[in-house]
Amino acid sequence: MLQKFIRTESIMARKMKVLLSVLVIFAGLAMPAAAQQTATVMGNWNVAWTGARDVYTGLLEVRQKTADNLYEGIITLHPSKGGTVTEKVAVSVVGSDVRIECSDPLPVDVPGTSSWNPDRFYVSWTADRMQGYSLDAIGQRGSQITFTRQ
Repeated sequence: MLQKFIRTESIMARKMKVLLSVLVIFAGLAMPAAAQQTATVMGNWNVAWTGARDVYTGLLEVRQKTADNLYEGIITLHPSKGGTVTEKVAVSVVGSDVRIECSDPLPVDVPGTSSWNPDRFYVSWTADRMQGYSLDAIGQRGSQITFTRQ
């Protein structure tokens, strides 16, 4: 009788291990890519950008999570012709697709520029690099932007 009980317990334990393994595998498959990456989007990213009118370097600072897959921060850009522009950013992440919406460009300290159109960046994210293109508020498209984690 005792041996039958032990055998039954052993079979039940094996079934539970298999069930738990299956659940862990399905949980990992069901987890969206965004959930795997959004935990690390925050931080500082170096910017290298070929825009519609100039070439820029700068820094993207993703500072705060505001909701699921939504973040905010600032971007500071330095055009090759000199000066500095700082914009607020709202960052949204869906899988490996990242959209960076800029607003409130202040101050505009770029020679020969009296105003600045807020920028939008559409990038794909892989590990410590985001790469894509830009589109400003009046539809001017930049050919390439790369963000590299500091």
